[in-house]
Amino acid sequence: MDTPGNVIDKLMTVNLKIYYNLCSKDRDKLCDLNLQRLSLQDEVSLLVDKIAKNQLKAIDISRPQHKTY
Repeated sequence: MDTPGNVIDKLMTVNLKIYYNLCSKDRDKLCDLNLQRLSLQDEVSLLVDKIAKNQLKAIDISRPQHKTY
């Protein structure tokens, strides 16, 4: 399961792809990207509802990362 942050990051990436492909002639690509955007928006809404109803574990809301550089 993705965290809300992961889903929002995916949504922002799809939004950028849509923006950069608006001038393209490939309508199929834009249609597919728009379907992805709608699906991700629905997923964000479901996650927000689950958070509001305390139906998610804390680890599913935020996963701390310990990066080594």
